[in-house]
Amino acid sequence: MLVGLVTGLIAGMLGLGGGFLLIPYLNLLLGYSMHKAVGTSLLVTFFTAISATLTYFQQKMIDLRVGLTIGFAAAFGSFFGAYLTQFVSSNVLRIFFGCLAFYASLNMIISKGKFKKKHGWDVRFFPLKLSWKRILTDKDGKKFEYFADPFLLCFGSFFVGLIAGMLGIGGGSLEVPFLNMLVGIPIHISIATTFLMIVFSSGSGSIEHFMLENIVFPLIIFLCIGVLVGGHLGARISSKIPAKILRKIFGFVVLTIALRMILSFLF
Repeated sequence: MLVGLVTGLIAGMLGLGGGFLLIPYLNLLLGYSMHKAVGTSLLVTFFTAISATLTYFQQKMIDLRVGLTIGFAAAFGSFFGAYLTQFVSSNVLRIFFGCLAFYASLNMIISKGKFKKKHGWDVRFFPLKLSWKRILTDKDGKKFEYFADPFLLCFGSFFVGLIAGMLGIGGGSLEVPFLNMLVGIPIHISIATTFLMIVFSSGSGSIEHFMLENIVFPLIIFLCIGVLVGGHLGARISSKIPAKILRKIFGFVVLTIALRMILSFLF
């Protein structure tokens, strides 16, 4: 329960699923196989996301249109990724994920979070262009205005879901930088909305891992009690942190995750 509480707290604050803490705990400390650690972690991540999503929804910080779009795209990717775990070695994907997360984290730390274009970054390699103008007002009256490209959202989130399903993570370590830096959505909205996506991606991936008998059910009860409380507290703390500081905290945490992924592959 203590591990679940700490995992939920950090995950709820930063828009992460918590697999980066749970998988090493289950695999290295408790001795479960990597497949069972991944499957169990993904189901716990589902409950973390439920807890945080409900809290962010009360704070009116979730963009439902964007959240549902990336949620369905990530769900398909996660289910397919979980299915591929029985055929594909995850080592290459781990190093690829580590390098991608490393690059994203450095950008989150160095970047000031200001976009030259009102539509976010100019993604020249992506041929389909369509922008949704989004205006959100949270419970404290703070107004957020931005644009979002639905085609880019679907393409990127499917890819994030694919990685999440294969590695047993929620996908937030890639989805939040994707929404914030590439799409141009403010960091607080990116974190809150990512949790709605994680509900879909982790739920979909958990179904496949359940069918593959990769979930250790006696552990689920105690871990989930912790993450339900921790996810709620983390989401409440996140809304109180200035955007500039939150970006840097997120960047340093994801940098740690990326380095662990890369070093575990090399050594």
